[in-house]
Amino acid sequence: MKLIIALIASTVIALLVYHFNSGTKTPADMPASTVISESGPTAYLTASYKMNIQGRDFNLKMVYDFPNSQVCQAQLHSTNTTSMISTFKQRCENDSTCQAAQISSCSSFADQKYKDMLNKNYHDNRYIYLSDAKVPNQHGVIVFWGLNDQESIMMCDYVKKNNRSINPINIECL
Repeated sequence: MKLIIALIASTVIALLVYHFNSGTKTPADMPASTVISESGPTAYLTASYKMNIQGRDFNLKMVYDFPNSQVCQAQLHSTNTTSMISTFKQRCENDSTCQAAQISSCSSFADQKYKDMLNKNYHDNRYIYLSDAKVPNQHGVIVFWGLNDQESIMMCDYVKKNNRSINPINIECL
């Protein structure tokens, strides 16, 4: 039971991070000095943390894509009080099951498996795909490494059914 509660709490935090850091601001709402243009290579931001629950190791990995590094940087360094990146770090610092939280800098590189997931392609591990119709050029995926297939299905179904608090995010279980 402790395992399921910790995984659910982690997933909710991940979804909140996505919601508050991807779709709430458009490049037009950001200072001109922060966002130079809409053109440029896609930029990726990753966040992850490791947990050990009842002797089992899990790694929650989130990968977001942005239309360019300027938009990514604006989200990463936002001083907006609703920014959830800091909450993500604090969640891990205050959670006895969490071992280490990491948030990457914006990069034009992402492992091919995450790029495939961001394109909604099949992967041998189930994952959660996040999108927002208001911001069609930004997407995210959440993967729990270390869960078996049944646990992954259960987590994704739970998150999808309990999406009311974080609408309008579209959540797909793939």
